[in-house]
Amino acid sequence: MPLAGTLSLAATEWDMSAGFGGTYVYSGGNNAETTSWGPSAGVGYQLSEPLHIRGDIQHTQARLLYDGLGGIAKQSMTGVAPGISWDILEDFNLDAEYVFRFGENSYAEHEAALALVYSRFEYIRFGADASYSRRDYVFPVTGIAVASSSRAFTLEVTPTPNSVIELPLSASVVTSEFSTNNSAYSVYTGSGGVTLAVADRRLRIGAGFSPGFDSSNYTLLGGDFRIGYKINQHLGVRAFASYTSYSFTASQSAKGKRQSGVAVNPLGNTDSFEIIVVGLSTTYNF
Repeated sequence: MPLAGTLSLAATEWDMSAGFGGTYVYSGGNNAETTSWGPSAGVGYQLSEPLHIRGDIQHTQARLLYDGLGGIAKQSMTGVAPGISWDILEDFNLDAEYVFRFGENSYAEHEAALALVYSRFEYIRFGADASYSRRDYVFPVTGIAVASSSRAFTLEVTPTPNSVIELPLSASVVTSEFSTNNSAYSVYTGSGGVTLAVADRRLRIGAGFSPGFDSSNYTLLGGDFRIGYKINQHLGVRAFASYTSYSFTASQSAKGKRQSGVAVNPLGNTDSFEIIVVGLSTTYNF
């Protein structure tokens, strides 16, 4: 009996998962599109009641790659990601992750991310996250060596009127830099939406609206829709779609010279364009 009890306890301390997903991206500023896809797997261990560690691996085929000047190509890569989730206090959680990605075209990327969630109050939750990544690769179209980096910061407030509905509100800034130009490109967005958890929380439906602007004199209008369904205790599926329009807002006389003195938009240089993303994935938890 003691041995059986030990084995049962050990089994509950481990969690494992495997998944597969695909994402379609249309980038109108570059007139490019791709369907990236690949498998993923993860394993976690509950070190103690407040501390959980994990390791994930994911391979992605045909992801879009930018040169920072409007050029675009496709890139396959594999990412390995150790991470921890730590309940510092009963209502204060910290999540940290490091990701190393590698692949063709001498691609190497290091990314670190940190997220904090405070849920002390019954009807509202607060969150913040930050990430930094550095990428080096040879751009396959031109053969030029490119170094790029990005930083992202988000603050979120989520009212939770009841167990069924959440109303996330957030503000974020993402900044990217490329060695191929001398500017830092930044995007500033706000977001408001709603998430519903129904059918004993097995079905989650969410939608949001995200206006914003960037450092290249474009205004952004975006929206997204997400749905996830837990078929049983092991198997779940998720789908999402997003649409973002970019509209150049400088005066008519400035058109054609909009990159002079402002950040280069790596996504394109037309007066207006759109980006469409649609994805589907499934995960099996052991």
